[in-house]
Amino acid sequence: MRGFFITLSVFIVFVGLLVVPANAKVTEIRYWTFLDPASDDVRSVAQTRQIKRFEELYPDIRVKVEIVHWSKQVDMYVQAAAAGKGPDVALVNTLRVPQVVAAKAIEPLNEFAKEFTEAEKQDFIIPWKDQFVDGKLWCLNLELRGTAVFYRKDLFEQAGISVPTSWDQVVAAARKLNKERVRGFIWPTSHKDAAGGWQFAIGLYFNKGEAIVDSKGRAAIGNDTGIKLYQLLVDMVKKYNVMPSTPISIEEARTAFKAGVAAMYVDGTQVFGSVRAAQPYTGTFPLPSLMAAEPAAEFPTGQAFTIGINSQNKDAAWKFIKFMVKPEAQLINAKVADQLPAIKSVLKDPWFNTNQGSHLLQWGNNLAKNSRGLRIPEHYIFLMDCMAKAYEQVLVGGKQIPEALEEAAKQFNKRAGLE
Repeated sequence: MRGFFITLSVFIVFVGLLVVPANAKVTEIRYWTFLDPASDDVRSVAQTRQIKRFEELYPDIRVKVEIVHWSKQVDMYVQAAAAGKGPDVALVNTLRVPQVVAAKAIEPLNEFAKEFTEAEKQDFIIPWKDQFVDGKLWCLNLELRGTAVFYRKDLFEQAGISVPTSWDQVVAAARKLNKERVRGFIWPTSHKDAAGGWQFAIGLYFNKGEAIVDSKGRAAIGNDTGIKLYQLLVDMVKKYNVMPSTPISIEEARTAFKAGVAAMYVDGTQVFGSVRAAQPYTGTFPLPSLMAAEPAAEFPTGQAFTIGINSQNKDAAWKFIKFMVKPEAQLINAKVADQLPAIKSVLKDPWFNTNQGSHLLQWGNNLAKNSRGLRIPEHYIFLMDCMAKAYEQVLVGGKQIPEALEEAAKQFNKRAGLE
């Protein structure tokens, strides 16, 4: 009995340490995210669990979630920062970080990041030194993502189709699966939703030693790779009739696949969990190279944490970010939301060797083997928009591919002050 009272006393003292006194100050941080806590989407569920755990560990900090649509997050971030009303923490896709940096909307993380040990720095999948731009660290990834072709495993099995490893095989599978109400293949090519589908083209350029921008930052989308890619996409519509006759957005492509009216489509690995929830027989395979039967090069991206320039609670904001990139929070994101972790040590968890987690390990290995670096231009989104509109001019307007790409490159170079 005496032992029971000793244990109980220790427990009460421990709990007392976790309870914030009534007169203690609680710091609130405003967190901008596109993941709605009211949604049952797996990524939103994971975020809610992560925040709950953070607030358990830091009872003197409260996280106020404010929803901003992913396609508008940067424009709103820049506007809010200019008005002195930016958030404490905000998610920004790494492809768009240069834009908020140029707008002076975010705070460098260099001083905060000094807390990381050398072992912690080495644990990031993207090498620590590669996360700095001109000596400054602007963000830390919540997750990593690659490009994949999502496909219906049940339809493939019924048709006796093997998983494609080349574009010829993709086209053949799409033609076989194309039915009256099912499109064989979709690449999101619309300029809507920030022309999100065109980021998947970046890796295709790398396989031929080319890039969407040259060493001076000028658009190079009209090179051999660009012409070959546009011709492939146009042929899928006009020659093989396996893609929609008008460009559709990335959100529309996801909806079509979830609804069962597409057999394959191109997307980022980050949405696998939510897509599989709608289509349980969903599988993925690497986007093929335009050169040979091999995976395209990968340009890993992801949603990343930034600290707003207007933040009045930067220390609390940093504690939140640091927690979210630590193993406990990263594992929640992997198990609940099928998100590829940003740190290597998490992948050692036995769960990644199970049927539920093995695909994440495969994506991680593919990124490690095939990833390439790219200095992202400030006006990256405008470049994607130029590429999307060039495709529309070719597909709908009948313009020649080289001419459309040349005009698109000139538009981007002018916007970037390089023309």
